[in-house]
Amino acid sequence: MPITFQQSLDEIAALAKHFQTNRAAFLKVDYKEAHARQELIDPLFVALGWDVHNSQQTTPDYHEWRQKKTPSRRRGKRKRQISFFDWGEAASLLPKPPVDWQN
Repeated sequence: MPITFQQSLDEIAALAKHFQTNRAAFLKVDYKEAHARQELIDPLFVALGWDVHNSQQTTPDYHEWRQKKTPSRRRGKRKRQISFFDWGEAASLLPKPPVDWQN
């Protein structure tokens, strides 16, 4: 069921408050990316109206949200990125930014 614009704003504000309240824990080196996705990233995109859990049960070609690893040019590491799709066509791409844990 779609949510209203105000409900979306309220959910995003609650997520921002949750992050600010627990900022130190989220920025620890041992905090896993999978946990960040579960606690912050997925709920953010759900609030923005994306079907990140495929609750509409579309075929893989029509999923709205896909995560994949792409080769990095540094030391053979692979970096994660999230792709958003609109009826199977790429709508946008969200690369995982590097994080400077020292600052």
